[in-house]
Amino acid sequence: MNMNLKKVLSIITTFLITLIFWLTFSAWNVYIVGYYELSRFFSGVVVALIVTLTMHELLTLEKSRNLKTVISRFLLYTFWQFYQIFLAAVDVSLRVLGIRDVNPQIIEFKTPLRSDSAITTLANSITLTPGTVTIDVDENGKFLVHAISLEPALSLVEDRTMINKVCHVFMEGENNDSPN
Repeated sequence: MNMNLKKVLSIITTFLITLIFWLTFSAWNVYIVGYYELSRFFSGVVVALIVTLTMHELLTLEKSRNLKTVISRFLLYTFWQFYQIFLAAVDVSLRVLGIRDVNPQIIEFKTPLRSDSAITTLANSITLTPGTVTIDVDENGKFLVHAISLEPALSLVEDRTMINKVCHVFMEGENNDSPN
């Protein structure tokens, strides 16, 4: 199959999945409650089209050999990330209340991640976790991160669990077979 045709089919598939997602989570009240409003449907089509055109490269895993494996690993990672967000929220709360010390740190570390999807996932995961913010990422996978204290900073630099898990999800780096 021609590469251009594959890309067009991939974009169409992404659009349809995005539209179905929008219809499922945003438009059910239009169809269940009673009246059908065409403008709401077309706004969903426009939103799905915008998301498809701007995010297609991130939503499709261009270097993934096994999409089912990546998706299942990503779903497991998402649950782990929610748990980490909860733990970090408790930690930040204790620091705000003065029970634990606040000792801001700026750290720099390198990752074996190379794909845009993997780097973006790690950067967003760090920023979503309370107490840490990704400041900068360069094209070589070097991260600059601000942490509220030494412990969250050390977990990224020494423990590297989050980095290893993202490597595992996207099958990149040296630790892609075993997710700590």
